[in-house]
Amino acid sequence: TIMGYGVYPTLSPLIHSCQPNCAVTFAGIRANVIALRPIKKGEALTISLFPTCHNALVRDRWLIDLDVAFVTVRDAP
Repeated sequence: TIMGYGVYPTLSPLIHSCQPNCAVTFAGIRANVIALRPIKKGEALTISLFPTCHNALVRDRWLIDLDVAFVTVRDAP
């Protein structure tokens, strides 16, 4: 269920990753970025644009169900 939409220009520099180093939480209309692990100086801040608690196949299905065009990049073993 969509509860609302927001525009957060300060979050736009964050890059999507399936293994993000940050997460975004919300407190009312305020967005907070929290580190999920230590981040090295100069390392890009990354977030997941969809739930990461599922495996890649489930996430891909979620995107297909939303009719989102995507490119799947698998991490090397």
